[in-house]
Amino acid sequence: VYVEPGLPLVTCHGVYLRQIFDNLVSNAFKFTRNGESPEVKISGRKQGSMVVFSVEDHGIGIPSSQRTRVFQPFVRLLMSEAAGDGIGLTIIQRIVELYGGTVWIDGTEGAGCTVQFTVPSVQEQEAASNGGMLASKNANVVDVVRQAAL
Repeated sequence: VYVEPGLPLVTCHGVYLRQIFDNLVSNAFKFTRNGESPEVKISGRKQGSMVVFSVEDHGIGIPSSQRTRVFQPFVRLLMSEAAGDGIGLTIIQRIVELYGGTVWIDGTEGAGCTVQFTVPSVQEQEAASNGGMLASKNANVVDVVRQAAL
């Protein structure tokens, strides 16, 4: 798992953020083609008041016709090939929406996928006016991602 350096701070509880990355990294490993080593890249960038995170893999991908459906509870595309209950992406969507963000999937079927989601960024002026307290109360994204990748 490669984590891009310098990920922005976000206004999101660390437990929720870890759940998001746990689910996405787990899915990336679970849906790697047989005989291949999993490759996952995590990146993030500020876009206005939000941070856009991307979790990119080189697995089997998700057909474009199924990319909305996979966020529904208990939907599993490969029932016999991968363990799970089909609620991981649903949980991610609910957490992201709780913070006013969105989640979506891009990619090419058979060539991996990129799951992207947005959560609020820590506003620099807020962090400065609170003596850095706001930033310290929010998730350290790099630490959360490293824990999720273990």
